[in-house]
Amino acid sequence: PSTIDLTIPAGGLQTMQLRFLNTYSSSFVLTGHQDGDISSFTSIRPVIINVPGASDATALATFAVSQKTLPGLYTGRLMFLDNQAKPRGTVPVNIKVTPTNKLFSFELKVLDTKIHPSDSLPIEVKIKNVPGKNVYFYFDVLDPFSQQELNSYSDSTIVDGEFSKVIMLPTSKELMTGRYFVTGEAYYLNDANTRVTTSDNIYFNIVPTRIVQYVMLPLWILLSVILVLGLRYLFYSTDLIIKHKKTAALIYFNQLDRNNAALQKINPKKPHANLVLFVESKEFFKRKIESLDKLEQHKTYKRTILFIVKMRDFAKQLAAEGYDVQYYKTDHFTDAVTEFVHDNQVKKLFIQHEHETEVQKLTKELLQTIPTNIEILGR
Repeated sequence: PSTIDLTIPAGGLQTMQLRFLNTYSSSFVLTGHQDGDISSFTSIRPVIINVPGASDATALATFAVSQKTLPGLYTGRLMFLDNQAKPRGTVPVNIKVTPTNKLFSFELKVLDTKIHPSDSLPIEVKIKNVPGKNVYFYFDVLDPFSQQELNSYSDSTIVDGEFSKVIMLPTSKELMTGRYFVTGEAYYLNDANTRVTTSDNIYFNIVPTRIVQYVMLPLWILLSVILVLGLRYLFYSTDLIIKHKKTAALIYFNQLDRNNAALQKINPKKPHANLVLFVESKEFFKRKIESLDKLEQHKTYKRTILFIVKMRDFAKQLAAEGYDVQYYKTDHFTDAVTEFVHDNQVKKLFIQHEHETEVQKLTKELLQTIPTNIEILGR
C-alpha cells in the first residue's frame, strides 16, 4: 500500500498482509514518533519482515502496541532495506493508539473443590489480555499449617489475547483432610523488557477417603432422622437459633465464671450455640478448661471449639488429644476471626473482654471485615 493507517488499543495488536513488487529488500523495519518526539515511539514494537530474493513477495506484518503506550496518533514509516541494510524506499505508517481497560490477568480455579487423598487436583489456568508475548506461570499447593510446598507446577506459553488450560495435579494419599491453599503467579516481559506480573490465590478441600465415607453413611442417615425429629424443637427456640444452616458462635477472651453475662444471655435448656474459646497461650487454656468444667451450662452447647492463632504445635497437640481445634496461621487476630466467620457460616458473634475499650476497638475492626451482626457484651 502507499500508506498504512491503523487503529490499535494500548496493549493490543493488528496483523495485516503486505505484498511487495519487484523488490530486492531483505527486511522492513517500522520506525517513527509521536508529535515529533521519537523517544516516545520506542514502546511500539518494530516490525521486521523477511522477504526472500529479488521477486514479488507477500508477508504478514504484526503491529503490536504495548499496554504502557499513551493514547495518541503515532506516525512513522515502513522502511525498505537491502542486503547491505541500506534504505531503498519507505511507506508512511499512521497508528492511532486508543485507551483500553483490559489488564493482564491470571486466574486459578479448582474445578473440583472437594477431592480425596491421592486424587488428581484439576486446576484451570486462565490468562487474559496478553499482546502476543511468552507468558511464564506457576502455582504452588501449600500445607495449611506449615505453609510448606506440597506440590507445584510451572510452564510457559505464547499468549495472543487469551489462554486457558486444565492441569491435573497429582496429590499424595497421605494428605490429611482439611483446607489447602494454592498460590500462583504469571508474568511476561513487555516491549521495554520489564516484567509485567499478576497473581491469584485459591482454596480447596481434602475430604475423607471413600472407605471412611461408606462407613459413615449409616451414621449420617441416623443423624438426619434425629435432625428431622428435632426441627420443631429448634425452630421454637428464641435465643441464637440456627437458621438456614448458619452457626452461632460465642468467643471469650478472659476467664469464665458463673456470673458471665454471655452465659446468662443464652437459655441453657436449649442447646443451639457453639462455645468458642480463644486460646491466647497454654496457661490461659489450662485456666479456661478448668473453669469451664465447673460450669454446667457448657454441656448444653453443640460443640466446644478451640480457636487458636499462630501456636501450630500446640494446636496439633490439642487436636491429637481429641479437642475440636480450628487453627489460623495469621498474626492478626481480626483476620483469623474473619476467616472463622466465613468457614463456619457464623450467624451471630458475641465478644467479651474485661476492658470495654478493648471490646469497642475489636468490634470496630471486625465490622470492617465480616458481614455479620456483632453484639457487644461488656465485663
